[in-house]
Amino acid sequence: MIEHLTPYVERGEAALFINTGDHAGVYERLKAKIGAIGGTRFFQNDFDGLKRYAEEIRSGEARGVALICDDDIFAAVYATNLLMPVSDLLVTKPSELAYYPIPKLFMKHIGGHEVYGAIHGREFGDATGEYADLPDLRRALDRLLSDREILPHFCDRICELKEQGYYDGGYRCVRLAAGTATE
Repeated sequence: MIEHLTPYVERGEAALFINTGDHAGVYERLKAKIGAIGGTRFFQNDFDGLKRYAEEIRSGEARGVALICDDDIFAAVYATNLLMPVSDLLVTKPSELAYYPIPKLFMKHIGGHEVYGAIHGREFGDATGEYADLPDLRRALDRLLSDREILPHFCDRICELKEQGYYDGGYRCVRLAAGTATE
């Protein structure tokens, strides 16, 4: 998938944020492969540097590739939260990220329970269906990058879902835990 998107990155038509979580081995393998792509930034166990980078691109435009890994699982997960406001699309397996307020392209699930996240995202209209093989995933990426109506449609749907309180589950949990829930 990265190789397929490299021409888009080199032409300045896309930027990639690749979060390997706390998987240092995956990070090192990808670092060896993508180091030649112009504009690549590396953030290994550098959460403060990643925060500065996220702030930089908020006021400008992202370019190139950012490769991220952190031994601290909380920092690794939160890296996605930092970059989401400056992202147009999240490419992920249909995990708990299936419920994030960002347009999503779903790769093949890993755990059987993840199938339901893909079904849910597709039914609610803020995500694609699940793409089980690489050729289909590549075609979907090409379509999302060339068709200027799909991502805005997803964004409109996300705004509608937000108005309905769909993304407020975390807030509801905090109110329940604090004993201030009215529902």
